Amino acid sequence: MINFINKNFLIILFFFVLFIYAATLEKLFLYNYKDSYAFSELFLNYQGGFVRRGFLGEVFMIFHKNFNTSPIIFFSSILFVIHILNSFLLYRLIIKANLPIEIAVIIFFSPALILFPIYDFNMFFVKDAFVKFLILMHAFVIIQNRNNLEKYIFYLKFIILPLIFFTTLFIHEYELLFIPI
Repeated sequence: MINFINKNFLIILFFFVLFIYAATLEKLFLYNYKDSYAFSELFLNYQGGFVRRGFLGEVFMIFHKNFNTSPIIFFSSILFVIHILNSFLLYRLIIKANLPIEIAVIIFFSPALILFPIYDFNMFFVKDAFVKFLILMHAFVIIQNRNNLEKYIFYLKFIILPLIFFTTLFIHEYELLFIPI
């Protein structure tokens, strides 16, 4: 009975976090990003040659030239999806770990994890969201395959490590340090 209550409470908690993100999305379009270093860094691209961290900016440049896409809509959409995926993966990890409700609430509302962009709008556009996604996805793969080492190694070799290398080369640079971990 307690496990059933805990699981339903976590579902409500997850949807509450989604509601917070949805309410924040409206404010994202009205926020002044002129002084935001994180938003400015998203515009790094390959127009002057290969630059690490320039992939997202180059994709934006292609969309902007071909479809006249607004930078706020383009970057907000991509990062909103990443933040929602991070929330979902964290929720699934908490369910799989059977954490007590008290710990789950602390984890969900911790500003250091998934809600940091809500507490500070400048942080919504930091590319660290991609790193968090990879770490949470790797943790999810570990928990899903803890009894099947061959399947875990397959996912590690063909999904996790290629995504880490792609992200390291083209989006962000410091998650290369997480490969040995």
